[in-house]
Amino acid sequence: MDKSENNKPGFWTLAIPAALSQITATAEGLITEEATKRLTQYGSNTLNAQKQQTALGLFFSQFKSPVTMILLFAAILSFFL
Repeated sequence: MDKSENNKPGFWTLAIPAALSQITATAEGLITEEATKRLTQYGSNTLNAQKQQTALGLFFSQFKSPVTMILLFAAILSFFL
C-alpha cells in the first residue's frame, strides 16, 4: 500500500458519486472493462467447498484442549469421591 492511499478519506465519508468514481463504478455496477480487469486480477468470487464434519466428529473435537481434559478428569474424579 502506498502512502497516497493512507491520505484518502474513508469511503463512508464521501458522497455517493465520489465513492463510485473512486472504485470505477456506476450506480448500475461496474463497467464491463473494470469487471473483467478485477476478475483477472482477483479471480472469481467463490468459496471453496470444505468437507462437512459429522456430529460425532464435532463432539469429539471439543475434547482436544488440555484444559478440557483436565476439567473432564476432575469431574470424573469428583464423581467417584
